[in-house]
Amino acid sequence: MATVEPPVPAAEQVAASISSGLGTGDAWLVIALAERRAALHQALGATHAEAAARGDYLELDALDTLSRVGPQG
Repeated sequence: MATVEPPVPAAEQVAASISSGLGTGDAWLVIALAERRAALHQALGATHAEAAARGDYLELDALDTLSRVGPQG
């Protein structure tokens, strides 16, 4: 199974969508590689920690997740 990741600068666009959703009460599940998650943390700033503490933001490692749900997992 192939994965396609956007360039790291796209993190700001994704973070804007996440922030908007969190502001309206949505919860987010992010499945991404470590470098993408780090870029999102930076782009989200304090919003990341606050949402995670409330349980409104959960993230999973993409490779680990794919290995668990893929045909061999």
